[in-house]
Amino acid sequence: MSVTLSNKVTTVEVEETSARIVSLLGPSGYNWLATQGCFVMLPWVSRIRDGKFRFAAKAVSLPPNNNGDQHPIHGHGWQRAWQTVKQTESELRLAMDYPGQEWPWPYRAEVSFALANTLQSALQIVVTIENKGAATMPVGMGIHPYFSCRAGTTLSMNVAEQIVLDSELMYQSVAPFVEHFDGPILKAIDSVYSGWDRTAVLQDERGESLLITADERFANVIVYGDPAQEFLCIEPVNHVPNALNHPELNRAYGMDVLEPQMKLTGSVRLSIS
Repeated sequence: MSVTLSNKVTTVEVEETSARIVSLLGPSGYNWLATQGCFVMLPWVSRIRDGKFRFAAKAVSLPPNNNGDQHPIHGHGWQRAWQTVKQTESELRLAMDYPGQEWPWPYRAEVSFALANTLQSALQIVVTIENKGAATMPVGMGIHPYFSCRAGTTLSMNVAEQIVLDSELMYQSVAPFVEHFDGPILKAIDSVYSGWDRTAVLQDERGESLLITADERFANVIVYGDPAQEFLCIEPVNHVPNALNHPELNRAYGMDVLEPQMKLTGSVRLSIS
C-alpha cells in the first residue's frame, strides 16, 4: 500500500510497509526517481565483510541478506516492515522496531517524509534510530535514492577525498580526490567519497535541477551509477563500507556509537527547481 503526499508544487509517493519512496515529482511532473526508488539504510550501510565483526568484546555474525552477495548489505531498513505513526496531506512518519537478533542490539527506527509548506518544491527526509537495549551499540545510517539519469544529466559536487576500496568494494584507505564532478554523469561508477560539502546538484536535459542537501551526520557519500539502467545513486551516509571491521577509523569515516536509550538523527533534503 502506498501513500501520496502533495502540496501545490510537489507530489511524493511512499510505500508504507517498506518506507520506500517510489516517485518524486516536481512542478514539471518529471519523476526524479528511477524504478528502484529510494530507501533507508540502517543500522549499517554498504557491506560488512562476511557479516563478521567484533564490537565491545562481542563477536557478531550476520547472515547474507542479498542474493549473490556473501556480505550483508545496507542493514534492515530496506527489508523489514514499517508501520505508520503519523499521516497528513504533506507528511508521513513511519516506525520499525527491531527486537535484537543476529544484530544483538534492539532498536527503534523512525523515518519521516515531509513536504515544504511553502511554494518551494522540497522533500525533507529525517531518519532517527534509538538504542532500546542495555548496551552501547554501533550505528550506521544513510539514504539510498536511485535518481533517473539520462545522457543529458549532469552532476555538480565538491569532494576532497576518495575512499580507496578493495576488490569487494570495502574500505582500504583514504586518498585525495583530484578530479571534479561538474558535467555529464551517465556512466558506470561505484565509489565512495568524504570531505564533501554535503550538497550535490543534478540537472536533467530539460534544465530542471535537483539539489541534494545532507546534514552534518552524513560525512560521506556513495556515488553508484548504471548507464544501462539509467540511474544514478547519490547516497549520503555516516560511515565508509565495512567500517565495523576498522575500529581505528575516526568519526569522519567510522560508525557512530549510541548509548542505551539515546537517539541519533540525520536528515536529507531534496529540492527541485
